[in-house]
Amino acid sequence: MTITSGQLPVPATVIAPARRWKLPRLHGVGWIGYVSAAIIVLAILIAVFGPLLAPFPPNQSDLSRAFVGSTGSHPLGFDSQGRDLLSRLLVGARSSMLGAFIVIVISIAGGTALAVIAAWRRGWTDSVISSGSDLVFAFPGLLLAVLGAAVFGPSQWSAALALAVAYTPYVARIVRGAALRERSLPYIEALEVQGSSAWSIAIRHLIPNIAPLLVAQATILFGWAALDLAAVSFLGLGVQPPQADWGVMVSEGETGVLQGFPAESMIAGTALVLVIVSFNILGERLNDKQGKDHS
Repeated sequence: MTITSGQLPVPATVIAPARRWKLPRLHGVGWIGYVSAAIIVLAILIAVFGPLLAPFPPNQSDLSRAFVGSTGSHPLGFDSQGRDLLSRLLVGARSSMLGAFIVIVISIAGGTALAVIAAWRRGWTDSVISSGSDLVFAFPGLLLAVLGAAVFGPSQWSAALALAVAYTPYVARIVRGAALRERSLPYIEALEVQGSSAWSIAIRHLIPNIAPLLVAQATILFGWAALDLAAVSFLGLGVQPPQADWGVMVSEGETGVLQGFPAESMIAGTALVLVIVSFNILGERLNDKQGKDHS
């Protein structure tokens, strides 16, 4: 049995059922991928429960303990203000992870929407979206974050929104190719012949089929977003002291480094490096796995 579309018969068997959203499995990412995933899970748990696990208030200051090293109840010691470093590290995980999460949600949603519209409409719509994306993509994300802080005032939210704008064209560029390939498959034409709307086809079929690519790209970009936001906070344009944040801790620990007490910067910097590298490694492994599955 066939369905006729113009002069070309389209087999009814190509009509795909509604797809379920499926996250890519970790099988095949290798031992380093599993280790990276474990570090990411641990970082997320700390971000969620860190404020509850912190043994002391993160902003409680005692100048008599400035730069004091590890003690029994303070295993990581104190910073330049006499604040417990372990408490600040645990509490700071939330703002460091939350800001990157906001960037990824907005950029993935916006980039996917632009990519699907460009792939579906093609022609001048595709040209306008691609040209606009290239224009925004020409500006470094960190520069846009600094401009956002200058316009809207220094805060985590203004920096995150500016970075989301900078990341959206990158997502659109990556997803557009996958959306074009999916758009050209026979089942899309068959669904159109059946009378399914473009919105329904995109939501129920096209986007779920490219979801593994979206997850892989989101994982990679999360690490870069965390790095950029930490850099903005280091410059004093993101999270504002005395709020605990890993980028702020690296910045405030600069004084200690110059005086021979590098604990604060080293601890926060090590946490950032572990999380950023883990997200990048896992994202690259998922991306390679997704490419092999389609080869």
